[in-house]
This record gives sequence, C-alpha cells and structure tokens, in this order.
Amino acid sequence: MQLSPLTKRISFSFAKFAKYDYQDALNFKSLLNEEEVMVMENANKFAQTVLFPRVLEDNRNESFDRSILKKMGESGYLGCTLSDFGMPGLSYTSYGLINR
Repeated sequence: MQLSPLTKRISFSFAKFAKYDYQDALNFKSLLNEEEVMVMENANKFAQTVLFPRVLEDNRNESFDRSILKKMGESGYLGCTLSDFGMPGLSYTSYGLINR
C-alpha cells in the first residue's frame, strides 16, 4: 500500500515538533540560562516542601504565621536582586521565577 503525498507531508511535519512536556507546555525552560533554571528549581522545591504545607494549614485555620517570611529571608528569596549586604544580586528574571 502506497501513502498519498498528503499523508506523507502530514506525517513528516509532525516529526519536527518537540515532545510535549505537560509541566512546561510552552517550553519556557529553554529560554532561561543555567543560573535561572537553578533558581527556578530551588524556589519550586522550597515552595513545595516548606511553604505549601504551611500555607495550606494557615488557610484552613484563617491565620498567618510570620515565620514563613523569616524562612524565605533565610533562604535568600527576599531581596535577592540586591548585591549589597551579602545578598546574591540575582537578575530580575530570577526574581520573577522565585515569585512564580
């Protein structure tokens, strides 16, 4: 059985696309440099392990614990764009990734 020219063209055009990643549907990670990817992954890990359980519990109890801000400061996520006072001096893109 021989394929029609249209079928060949359609099957060939699908080979050009990258494999779909549901966690990064727009292939956003490819636009970032190595430092920004590291910041994004570390901030995500921090949010999932430290912030998420705490925020979930505080939301249920209708309370706010200031220790969350202290933990974010200790991790270097607050004021991360500053280069004075021992702060890392990250780019504004990295700051946006932390907030994301």
